[in-house]
Amino acid sequence: MKNRQYHFFPFLLATSMLFSGAPLMAQSTAKKQEKTKRSWIARLFKKDPQHKVSRDSKRENEAEYRFSRGVGFYIQENYEDAIGEFNKALTLSPKNAAIHYKLAESYQQLRQADKALEHAEAALSLDDKNEYYYSLLTGLLIENNRYARAVEVFEQQTEAFPEDLRLLQGLAILYLELGKNAMEQERRYEGSSSKLGKKFRKDRDDYFQKSIDVYGRLEEKVGLNEDVTMQKQQLYLVMGEPDKAIAEGDALVEAFPEEFSFKMRQIELLRELGKDKELEDYLKQAAEDHEDEPYPHLLLADLYKKQGRNAEAEQEMAKVFDNPKVDVDVKVQTAALMLQQVRTQESKNNVLDLALRIVEAHPDSPQAYSILGDAYYVNGEVEKARDAYLSSVKNDNTSRELIWQQLVRLDAELNQTDSLTSHAMEAAERFPEQGVFYLYAGGGYLMQENYESAVGALEKGKEVAQRQKDVNLEAEFYAQLGDAYNGLKKYDESDKAYDKALEFNPNNAHVLNNYSYFLSVRKDKLDKAKTMSEHLVRLYPDDPTYLDTYAWVLYMQKDFKKARKYLEKALLTSKDGTIIEHYGDVLFQLGETEAAVDQWKRAKEQEGTSKLIDKKIKDQKLYEE
Repeated sequence: MKNRQYHFFPFLLATSMLFSGAPLMAQSTAKKQEKTKRSWIARLFKKDPQHKVSRDSKRENEAEYRFSRGVGFYIQENYEDAIGEFNKALTLSPKNAAIHYKLAESYQQLRQADKALEHAEAALSLDDKNEYYYSLLTGLLIENNRYARAVEVFEQQTEAFPEDLRLLQGLAILYLELGKNAMEQERRYEGSSSKLGKKFRKDRDDYFQKSIDVYGRLEEKVGLNEDVTMQKQQLYLVMGEPDKAIAEGDALVEAFPEEFSFKMRQIELLRELGKDKELEDYLKQAAEDHEDEPYPHLLLADLYKKQGRNAEAEQEMAKVFDNPKVDVDVKVQTAALMLQQVRTQESKNNVLDLALRIVEAHPDSPQAYSILGDAYYVNGEVEKARDAYLSSVKNDNTSRELIWQQLVRLDAELNQTDSLTSHAMEAAERFPEQGVFYLYAGGGYLMQENYESAVGALEKGKEVAQRQKDVNLEAEFYAQLGDAYNGLKKYDESDKAYDKALEFNPNNAHVLNNYSYFLSVRKDKLDKAKTMSEHLVRLYPDDPTYLDTYAWVLYMQKDFKKARKYLEKALLTSKDGTIIEHYGDVLFQLGETEAAVDQWKRAKEQEGTSKLIDKKIKDQKLYEE
């Protein structure tokens, strides 16, 4: 079986100090250290029989004095002088564990590992009941990659302090780290030497098994534990023993049958391992024991669908979506995920059916109507989608911005300008710092030819965009303002707005087209209009609208032959009434009156012609607005 990737869980961080290379005492503040060291000095140098300090008062006093000076230098981080004083104290009191301990700490600070280890070993040999001595020694051993000895010391410490459960955790982690190191070696040598690869693989599994055994000892003291179970499962998976991993999860679930999360973890493990039969049994039992939990039903539906059991899959989905006790957010998230995966009309219909079920079960939920709107839109039912979004915002006092954006976007798509302006302005009031709503409102007013209201909305939105330094949105406002001011016949303001928009984007097709066309209609700045429309046609050489604009600028410059050329090209792909009428006007100017009238008659059959079209046809003459 291939090596599996595995992860070590957050509870292990609590014992990370064991691998830091520094003893626990080193974690305290200098002030706390000083207080602690002074208490040791008092205990060690007051004829404490535990340490067999010399009874010779002179040697005793001198040793205490040197030790105290050493502690002072240590606190000042003057480790070399500290070592000098500690060594003098050690000469006077050679069997004093505390002096060895402080020497070990000092050498550690100077990164003299061998001497630090020598004194740490000495300290522990003189006093094997001091937890700080164990911590210092194990930290140094691990820091210097002497794991075998670290294990021995750790095992000794667990025997010395059998009630300290953190030690079992630390020992388990140490074995785990040894296993990880062996695994890295296995990966390194597997390709070049099969013997070495097998050796390191065996070492890996041995260390991992020892880690598991220590976790077992921990469980004997505290009972089954979620984190320990998960750690053992991961180790078994790495070792290629999935059945043992499953058994660990089974035991935890059996011990805590009311804990739904334990069952879900076991379910995820069975899914990962592809144990479909065991998975189905687990899911059925979980669904029975926790009837208002949606996930067992959803996972059963997914399993049945993969197995082609579609009817059963739909039944499981219905149990979730028809149940009003299931949180609406879970249903909405599930339906949203399904929407991202739809490929066929049948799948679109299925999601729509589920969205309708959500609304039926949660008729007052804005989220329910929101997902219904999404489902309708994916099915191409734009008007129903818009109505669903409208129901969503009506039911939502907090008013979600994205739903309002969907609503006004579909108003625009449906060309329902009254709804667009009303909804966009309401959204702008709710979200005054979202300039896009002013843009939608302005666009709606423009379509209504309500230019005053358009200018009002667009100017407000432009201010928002400027405050937020959103240059792209600001450019859009200037483009629309050009249209709005032109509608009000405020041509100076219109031209300034268009020019400003082109400063942001010289290739803005909307601005290039409208600006050049309006200039041509006004017969103003025709050279500028020609330059802009020529640039537009170079950008979009086959667009009939832009070809018509360029032709009309040429028409106003009385270049009728060239105008005819571009209009004929536009008519290859368009039957727009305006373009056909313009073509008739050009033909009339070229003296082809009969052909011109025929084109005017064709134009009248389409939309978009001028108010003079009937008079042109009747009188067979050209009239211009």
